[in-house]
Amino acid sequence: MTGAAVHVMSTVDQGGVAATSDARSRAVAEAVFTTGEGPSLDAFLSVRPVLISDLQAEGPGRWPGFADIALTAGVAALYSLPLAVGAVQLGVLDLYDGQPRRPVPEDVSLALTFADLATELLLQGPGDGQALGLNERLMEAFDRRSEIYQAQGMVMVDREVTLAEALSLMRAEAFARGLALIDVAREILAGGRFRPRDSHEGEA
Repeated sequence: MTGAAVHVMSTVDQGGVAATSDARSRAVAEAVFTTGEGPSLDAFLSVRPVLISDLQAEGPGRWPGFADIALTAGVAALYSLPLAVGAVQLGVLDLYDGQPRRPVPEDVSLALTFADLATELLLQGPGDGQALGLNERLMEAFDRRSEIYQAQGMVMVDREVTLAEALSLMRAEAFARGLALIDVAREILAGGRFRPRDSHEGEA
């Protein structure tokens, strides 16, 4: 595999990217929250692994927005594995590959082992340096989600729409401009209102 990401979630719309192996993996992981779709959300909802051996063949019809971003980033195969302890769901581990790859039993076993290790790390307390670093990243992920929620509320009031519609507007803006959802949220918080790209055209 060529990359990995850990999503921490409480619901499909409440969570964030806690850790990634590299910048490309972070961009792909953030696309899940930007587009509101992707294998990791399906894995979280079903509490079952979602193994995509050929994203080009399987992705556009199921998750068009996410697949477009992931394929552009060079992801050709993707394994999403839920992180859970009993009935308690913590999030999802995503593993990326740059080539189409049909998983064999050994691949699945190794991926599940990685998922178990990720779950253990998420459950660790701040007793050592590694766990402390992870907890700091978790706090950063939730801080980012808090900014998104604040911006979502501002769009709801500014545009007189529901919270769900506000999030859809923000996601559409992020997708159209090739930005992460958090970047659009920060623009809204900094500017005091939602100003889609089209509204900037023609301004002096």
